[in-house]
Amino acid sequence: MMLTRRCGELSEADDGTEQVLCGWLQETRNLGGIAFLQLRDSTGVAQLLLRKKDIGDANFRAWTAIARESTVRVAGEVKANAEAPNGLELVPTELEVLNAATTPLPLGVVDRIESEIDTRLNARYLDLRRPEVAAHFRIRAAISGAVHEHLRREGFLEVQTPKIIASATEGGTALFPVQYFDRKAYLAQSPQLYKQVLMSGGLDRVYEVGPAFRAEEHNTPRHLNEFISIDIEMSWADD
Repeated sequence: MMLTRRCGELSEADDGTEQVLCGWLQETRNLGGIAFLQLRDSTGVAQLLLRKKDIGDANFRAWTAIARESTVRVAGEVKANAEAPNGLELVPTELEVLNAATTPLPLGVVDRIESEIDTRLNARYLDLRRPEVAAHFRIRAAISGAVHEHLRREGFLEVQTPKIIASATEGGTALFPVQYFDRKAYLAQSPQLYKQVLMSGGLDRVYEVGPAFRAEEHNTPRHLNEFISIDIEMSWADD
């Protein structure tokens, strides 16, 4: 492993220990003889404290000149500091730039200036680093995890059904055609028939969390071409 902790995982138990962190350089505040760097990863932000007298003038100048959003790996001692994020900071003895960011950045990650949608999509790798964007994935993961946990607790078996089908399985919905080698096929719009076959086969409680495709225009918020469907089927039920 290139690291021993993630930024948001540092705790009081790490005070006085040597740790290695990896992440993106979020901010640098150079106060002359000392500098504070903010290192961010998917778990949070860790503060780095640089002292010129400890690391030397050359390292101090080089480390404080690193461009924002560069990918870095840093090793040093964790020390308690009530003013630092989470009450801890890392005092580096080594700092390696794994991938230097170009400047200027096409968009800011923690800046309050809102970028146009085209800019965000063209620099999607940066857009995904924004906490409010990453939150969408965390929320989806939490919902999906809760669904899986609840249904398994209720005795449901998770299944995966085919997403490329030979013909329409349900009426009333337009299908997306695809070329399946030398024949035409379609993207599945629902796992309904597969679930019913499973019921007949004796698997009396099944569910699937997976994509469904419907060739519908986005006329309303209820019309989606692709979405994640939570499908449940059970036997011996009359309500």
